[in-house]
Parts: sequence; structure tokens; C-alpha cells
Amino acid sequence: MSMTQAGLNLKYRNPHQVTRDGNTVEAGIEQARVAENTMDFQTSLKFLNSKFNGLATAIDGK
Repeated sequence: MSMTQAGLNLKYRNPHQVTRDGNTVEAGIEQARVAENTMDFQTSLKFLNSKFNGLATAIDGK
């Protein structure tokens, strides 16, 4: 399945509600996505930090 078929290259989301002025940005949804990305980043960072600490311990032999 290509990225296009999976919908992974979309640059926009279909809004649930459009405002009168035509603004399609939904602050609550965007804030939830930022929070999700932050948690994903923090988890990845902790995982990498753990791996690097393990490598440093193996090199030091302690």
C-alpha cells in the first residue's frame, strides 16, 4: 500500500465544524495532537536515554 493510499501524505484534516469566517482550525483537536506528539517524543527520548546508559555501562564495565 502506498503512502497516498494509506492517506499518510495529507496536509489537512476535514473539520468537524467550520466557523462563520471559514476558519477550519479546531483548537481542541490541535491541542490534543500536540499533547500526543509530546508524549510520543518523551517516550522515545526516555527509551534512547536508557539505551545510551546501557551502552555507557557496558563500555565502562561497571
